[in-house]
Amino acid sequence: MRFAPIIATLAALATSLALAPEARAGTASTVAFTETAPVSSNAEIVRRMVSGATRARVLQSGVNLASQPLDPSNEQFLVYVPADKPVGGYGLLVFVPPWKQAQIPDGWADALDRQGFIFVTAANSGNDADDFARRIPLALIAEQNVLKRYAIDPSRIFVGGFSGGSRVALKLALGYPDLFRGALLDAGADPIDTDALPLPPADLFEKFKASRLVFVAGDGDTGALRMDAASLSSLRAHCVLNTEEQVLPAVGHSIADAGAFASALDALLKTGPADRPACSNGL
Repeated sequence: MRFAPIIATLAALATSLALAPEARAGTASTVAFTETAPVSSNAEIVRRMVSGATRARVLQSGVNLASQPLDPSNEQFLVYVPADKPVGGYGLLVFVPPWKQAQIPDGWADALDRQGFIFVTAANSGNDADDFARRIPLALIAEQNVLKRYAIDPSRIFVGGFSGGSRVALKLALGYPDLFRGALLDAGADPIDTDALPLPPADLFEKFKASRLVFVAGDGDTGALRMDAASLSSLRAHCVLNTEEQVLPAVGHSIADAGAFASALDALLKTGPADRPACSNGL
């Protein structure tokens, strides 16, 4: 049995390699994540993101939901790590794309470097993927695995997206305000307190009211601007006031370029004005 120690050593090495960070500082690297978390379970997603009536029907139906929607070891993620680590820990932006590829948008790395933000996104999480079966759990698993691998400042964890991904990002910010401190919503958002975007349980919604939400859209993207106006109106009606809208001149339905992203990221890190009037319309 002289091979037993060698086999044990190789097994331990394989485990350590599987859990080790694969992204090199200053580069965008494709990585594999292996760990799920309670927050990405089907039961928790239903509790936080499904309307009360639908949630009750699911629970009363007796259907046994699988523990997790997917196995992260079968997925690919892209992680960008800034060259320099901030003293207080990295910020984190979890990005939900409208496309299939896991990629960092052109020109975004400079702003991420300047603010000390790690960027993570999942492959096969575009508009053709199901929100609850893939896009939402992939974003949650990405956030949880990055937290385990890097020193992250919990006050600087945000979710973002473009177009259809932006609409999912708002769902995540609303349902998981204990994970995400806000959202960068580029070219699209929905009204809250609807069948498509129901309110979470009351304790979570109270946390969400403090979330920082930055809306970005081109002045030529009339569809996104209409959606943003309806979303902002619904937020104000529920006393969610820590918001900012940035309209980009001479831009249609396209993702924020380097300058627009840098401005949006700066805005995301600001707190709301101290002189906001008291709100008495919230639920």
